[in-house]
Amino acid sequence: MPRDAITLAGLQELLDKLPRLDEVIFEASMQLCDVNLAFGDGALVQLSKEGYTRAKNNSNIFYVINITHTGLGIQTQLSVYVLNPSASPATNRKAVEKALRYFSSTESAVLTRDVDAGELESAQ
Repeated sequence: MPRDAITLAGLQELLDKLPRLDEVIFEASMQLCDVNLAFGDGALVQLSKEGYTRAKNNSNIFYVINITHTGLGIQTQLSVYVLNPSASPATNRKAVEKALRYFSSTESAVLTRDVDAGELESAQ
């Protein structure tokens, strides 16, 4: 089943604003933060940095994306794990962007995406 129009619009809003978001949300650090973006008629998309795990072989940044439209009763929650996060926030931002594009092109049953930032760095 394809994603609903509100979810797709929320993902697009986040993709459009992603290049201008403060890089602190993309840093490989313990600083947790979130960004709220209003779009459409009463809808909201929130990107939250929920956690950072630093381990020798399994580091990751965990993000939650909430897309809501209270008037229509729509709520979608998506999870992104940036594996092997980079010291460069720009690379981690690209990993989040890759996950957002993936969600935009998949059906509504897909709620989690892992993106390896180490692979993005090696491709540059």
